[in-house]
Amino acid sequence: GDVPGAAALFQAEYSRLRDEDEAAKQAARDDPAAPRRKGLSKPLEYDDERPGALDMGWCLYGLARCAMENDPPEADAAAQLLGALEDERRKSVLDKNVDFKAAVSQLSLALAPEPDDNELGDARRAFASGDLDTALDLGLKCVRRAGDADAKEAARALVVQFIDAMGPGPESTRARKRLPNV
Repeated sequence: GDVPGAAALFQAEYSRLRDEDEAAKQAARDDPAAPRRKGLSKPLEYDDERPGALDMGWCLYGLARCAMENDPPEADAAAQLLGALEDERRKSVLDKNVDFKAAVSQLSLALAPEPDDNELGDARRAFASGDLDTALDLGLKCVRRAGDADAKEAARALVVQFIDAMGPGPESTRARKRLPNV
């Protein structure tokens, strides 16, 4: 399907509803005697305060996966949808559901640019090939050997992303226990 078109329509409708609400609120502030609109439209917010937030997150994830499965793959559209999923304001939605967090982490790793020719790149390639133990070992080695704080944080973030992508289970629990030791 036309994933970028669907995403654009979704964003346009969201923006239209938000603009409509803002205009109605401004009109009410400007003219207290103006008739009040009952039930201002409420755009669907994607945060943990909304009952449908997780469902909406899964929908965005599904759109991103569709974009990746298109022929040719639409990595830019998928990356845009992934950006909405990983937005800092919506972190609590990810953190509350481990399966959703695992799916989004796997998608993020799949959309990552081609790995560099270094140990972190080797760790990414190992993870992409399904060799989780090697990926974690290389990632943890990078954390230990990092020369500066930025490199250490980048390596640590990659290891956490690997662990999140593993989802719940004994393997991820063991890996999570290894991380504080480096």
